Amino acid sequence: MVDGSPVKLTPIEYGILYHLSRNENRVLTFRTPLAKAWGREYVDEAEYLKVHIQHLRRKLGDNPGGRPMIVNERGVGYKLVHSDRASSRGA
Repeated sequence: MVDGSPVKLTPIEYGILYHLSRNENRVLTFRTPLAKAWGREYVDEAEYLKVHIQHLRRKLGDNPGGRPMIVNERGVGYKLVHSDRASSRGA
C-alpha cells in the first residue's frame, strides 16, 4: 500500500521487493535478487534487475530528489532502507 492505495506489482517485482524487505538495511549483491526472482541462469543479467528496480521505485513513489527506499550500492547491489517516509506510507 502507498498512501492508502494498493500497489500492483508483477510477480518479478514482488519477488525482488520480498527479498529486499527480508534483508532490510543489508546490501544484496546483484546476483541474489536475480537468482531468487528469475533463477540461477539469470545471475549475470544485471540490466534486468536495474529495469525492475526502476519500476519498483516509480510504483513505490521514490523521490529522485529525496532519499530513496531502494538504494543502489554502486558496484555491489541494492538494499531497502527504512525511513520515516516509508513507514508513514505503509511500505
